[in-house]
Amino acid sequence: AGVLLAVLLAGVVAALSTVDAAMLIGPVKDRFRAVTGRELAVNGAASLSLSLEPKLLLDDVSVSNAPWGSTPQMLTVQRIEIAIALLPLLSRRVELVEVALVAPVLTLETRSDGQRNWDWGRAASAEPGAGRADAAPAVGVGRMEINKGKVTLRATGGAETRIAIDRLTLRGDQH
Repeated sequence: AGVLLAVLLAGVVAALSTVDAAMLIGPVKDRFRAVTGRELAVNGAASLSLSLEPKLLLDDVSVSNAPWGSTPQMLTVQRIEIAIALLPLLSRRVELVEVALVAPVLTLETRSDGQRNWDWGRAASAEPGAGRADAAPAVGVGRMEINKGKVTLRATGGAETRIAIDRLTLRGDQH
């Protein structure tokens, strides 16, 4: 069993070594748009470093805001680093060992009718419990780190709260 596992892992690493990270971006952007109704842009470099926990590195990433939002982008991130667990991929599960966001700027807004810009377009309109072919798969995250982040909360009537995050680390439940 140990030899079989080693052979499977070697196969996954070999397959990943032939993957150009930039090739992954198009399908991810299309999937993101289908699930959220928003645009995902990766305007900088994209690379994949290989190891037992491959790391995807993305520079200059943004997510479009709601059409009525006060800024064109709901989220911009200078750099995203995502470490991926290999073994769960063999079972078609996505487990992110770590997600690090460097210099994220997030704008959360609420309109007078109660609509929020984080209510994702198509995904928010689905009926609860409805089986959807384009629904996002469940993703586990072991650790999330935010460095030098900014959050702006805008409520109806123009009230605004700004939050600066020097460093924040969140860890998933370790059973």
